[in-house]
Amino acid sequence: MLFESDAGGPGAGASITIELNHQDINILEKAGKELANALRAYSIVNDVDDGFSTGKQQLDFTLLPEGKSLGLTAQMVARQVRNAFYGAEVLRQQRGRNEIKIMVRLPESERISDSILKIC
Repeated sequence: MLFESDAGGPGAGASITIELNHQDINILEKAGKELANALRAYSIVNDVDDGFSTGKQQLDFTLLPEGKSLGLTAQMVARQVRNAFYGAEVLRQQRGRNEIKIMVRLPESERISDSILKIC
């Protein structure tokens, strides 16, 4: 848990910031809500925000022995997945004062969900 108070001055942010950390997202969410509710019980406290955000989804994978035997590494596979969904830069073109990046990636219909990864 990290506790931090405002150093003063306008626009410096929240007067008090408390950050909680836990590996289990469900426990973290519950603890954040309980803490926010406990703070709301004080009459001098206002504008309490639990600030809970799940963040970006993370995909974890394990390279199978067959993949290792082909000389693949986890970094190589992760780069391929990232490039397939986000895109890989293949060209930068200067147009006047603007620079245009050309990216190659899967069609949008195949990037809507991670279900394509389950068939690969």
